Amino acid sequence: MATANQLVKIVSYLTGERRNRVNALAREMINSGLLPISVGRDIKQVPTSSAALLLFAVAFSERAADASTVAKKMRGIPCTTDPGKRLGDVVAAVLSGKLAASQVDLHRDSTGSYSATVRLILPGGEESQLHFSAKNGRG
Repeated sequence: MATANQLVKIVSYLTGERRNRVNALAREMINSGLLPISVGRDIKQVPTSSAALLLFAVAFSERAADASTVAKKMRGIPCTTDPGKRLGDVVAAVLSGKLAASQVDLHRDSTGSYSATVRLILPGGEESQLHFSAKNGRG
Protein backbone atom coordinates (compact mmCIF):
# COMPACT_ATOMS: atom_id res chain seq x y z
CA MET A 1 0.00 0.00 0.00
CA ALA A 2 1.00 3.59 -0.51
CA THR A 3 -0.10 7.00 0.68
CA ALA A 4 -2.35 9.10 -1.57
CA ASN A 5 0.62 11.31 -2.47
CA GLN A 6 2.76 8.31 -3.37
CA LEU A 7 -0.12 6.81 -5.35
CA VAL A 8 -0.52 10.02 -7.37
CA LYS A 9 3.18 9.85 -8.34
CA ILE A 10 2.96 6.13 -9.23
CA VAL A 11 -0.23 6.48 -11.29
CA SER A 12 1.11 9.56 -13.07
CA TYR A 13 4.28 7.69 -13.98
CA LEU A 14 2.51 4.48 -15.10
CA THR A 15 -0.15 6.22 -17.18
CA GLY A 16 1.93 9.10 -18.53
CA GLU A 17 -0.71 11.51 -17.25
CA ARG A 18 0.35 14.89 -15.83
CA ARG A 19 0.83 14.71 -12.06
CA ASN A 20 -1.29 17.83 -11.40
CA ARG A 21 -4.27 16.22 -13.20
CA VAL A 22 -3.89 12.93 -11.27
CA ASN A 23 -3.60 14.96 -8.08
CA ALA A 24 -6.83 16.86 -8.88
CA LEU A 25 -8.67 13.58 -9.51
CA ALA A 26 -7.31 12.10 -6.27
CA ARG A 27 -8.29 15.21 -4.30
CA GLU A 28 -11.88 14.95 -5.58
CA MET A 29 -11.92 11.26 -4.64
CA ILE A 30 -10.63 12.12 -1.15
CA ASN A 31 -13.39 14.73 -0.78
CA SER A 32 -16.03 12.17 -1.78
CA GLY A 33 -14.64 9.49 0.56
CA LEU A 34 -13.28 7.08 -2.07
CA LEU A 35 -9.69 7.69 -0.98
CA PRO A 36 -8.67 8.07 2.67
CA ILE A 37 -7.95 11.53 4.02
CA SER A 38 -4.69 12.16 5.83
CA VAL A 39 -4.35 14.88 8.46
CA GLY A 40 -1.09 16.03 10.01
CA ARG A 41 1.00 13.05 11.07
CA ASP A 42 -1.90 10.63 10.57
CA ILE A 43 -0.93 9.61 7.03
CA LYS A 44 -3.34 6.97 5.72
CA GLN A 45 -2.38 4.14 3.42
CA VAL A 46 -4.54 3.69 0.31
CA PRO A 47 -5.88 0.15 -0.10
CA THR A 48 -5.36 -1.50 -3.49
CA SER A 49 -9.10 -1.42 -4.14
CA SER A 50 -8.94 2.39 -3.96
CA ALA A 51 -5.79 2.48 -6.09
CA ALA A 52 -7.80 0.70 -8.81
CA LEU A 53 -10.44 3.42 -8.53
CA LEU A 54 -7.84 6.14 -9.15
CA LEU A 55 -6.66 4.29 -12.26
CA PHE A 56 -10.25 4.19 -13.54
CA ALA A 57 -10.67 7.91 -12.85
CA VAL A 58 -7.46 8.76 -14.73
CA ALA A 59 -8.48 6.61 -17.69
CA PHE A 60 -12.07 7.81 -18.04
CA SER A 61 -12.77 11.10 -16.23
CA GLU A 62 -12.89 14.13 -18.46
CA ARG A 63 -13.17 16.49 -15.47
CA ALA A 64 -11.97 16.14 -11.88
CA ALA A 65 -15.57 16.62 -10.72
CA ASP A 66 -16.48 13.34 -12.51
CA ALA A 67 -13.71 11.25 -10.94
CA SER A 68 -15.69 9.60 -8.13
CA THR A 69 -18.77 8.90 -10.21
CA VAL A 70 -16.75 7.37 -13.04
CA ALA A 71 -14.58 5.32 -10.65
CA LYS A 72 -17.65 3.86 -8.91
CA LYS A 73 -19.24 2.94 -12.24
CA MET A 74 -16.06 1.26 -13.46
CA ARG A 75 -15.61 -0.66 -10.19
CA GLY A 76 -18.96 -2.40 -10.66
CA ILE A 77 -18.73 -3.38 -14.32
CA PRO A 78 -19.58 -7.09 -14.54
CA CYS A 79 -17.46 -9.77 -16.15
CA THR A 80 -19.10 -11.23 -19.24
CA THR A 81 -16.84 -14.31 -19.31
CA ASP A 82 -16.94 -15.19 -15.60
CA PRO A 83 -20.20 -14.09 -13.95
CA GLY A 84 -19.83 -12.85 -10.40
CA LYS A 85 -16.55 -11.05 -10.97
CA ARG A 86 -16.44 -7.24 -11.06
CA LEU A 87 -13.78 -5.12 -12.75
CA GLY A 88 -12.78 -3.28 -9.57
CA ASP A 89 -12.15 -6.51 -7.67
CA VAL A 90 -10.06 -8.05 -10.46
CA VAL A 91 -7.89 -4.95 -11.00
CA ALA A 92 -7.38 -4.61 -7.23
CA ALA A 93 -6.29 -8.27 -7.08
CA VAL A 94 -3.79 -7.63 -9.90
CA LEU A 95 -2.44 -4.52 -8.14
CA SER A 96 -2.04 -6.40 -4.86
CA GLY A 97 -0.25 -9.32 -6.52
CA LYS A 98 -2.99 -11.85 -5.78
CA LEU A 99 -3.49 -12.27 -9.54
CA ALA A 100 -0.84 -11.99 -12.24
CA ALA A 101 -1.78 -10.15 -15.41
CA SER A 102 0.13 -9.56 -18.60
CA GLN A 103 -2.17 -6.74 -19.72
CA VAL A 104 -5.18 -4.69 -18.67
CA ASP A 105 -6.99 -2.81 -21.46
CA LEU A 106 -9.65 -0.21 -20.62
CA HIS A 107 -11.85 1.35 -23.30
CA ARG A 108 -14.73 3.82 -23.63
CA ASP A 109 -16.48 4.28 -26.95
CA SER A 110 -18.23 7.33 -28.36
CA THR A 111 -21.60 6.23 -26.89
CA GLY A 112 -20.19 6.21 -23.36
CA SER A 113 -20.10 2.40 -23.07
CA TYR A 114 -17.17 0.92 -21.17
CA SER A 115 -15.27 -2.30 -21.75
CA ALA A 116 -12.17 -3.92 -20.35
CA THR A 117 -10.06 -6.98 -20.99
CA VAL A 118 -7.75 -8.42 -18.35
CA ARG A 119 -5.23 -11.00 -19.53
CA LEU A 120 -4.38 -13.16 -16.54
CA ILE A 121 -1.31 -15.37 -16.27
CA LEU A 122 -2.30 -18.69 -14.72
CA PRO A 123 -0.01 -21.13 -12.87
CA GLY A 124 2.08 -22.90 -15.51
CA GLY A 125 2.25 -19.80 -17.70
CA GLU A 126 -1.06 -20.20 -19.53
CA GLU A 127 -3.12 -17.06 -20.16
CA SER A 128 -6.81 -16.52 -19.61
CA GLN A 129 -8.85 -13.48 -20.61
CA LEU A 130 -11.63 -11.87 -18.62
CA HIS A 131 -13.93 -9.49 -20.50
CA PHE A 132 -16.02 -6.76 -18.87
CA SER A 133 -18.56 -4.46 -20.47
CA ALA A 134 -21.32 -2.03 -19.59
CA LYS A 135 -23.55 0.15 -21.72
CA ASN A 136 -23.22 3.86 -20.90
CA GLY A 137 -21.15 3.05 -17.81
CA ARG A 138 -23.83 0.95 -16.14
CA GLY A 139 -23.06 -2.61 -15.05
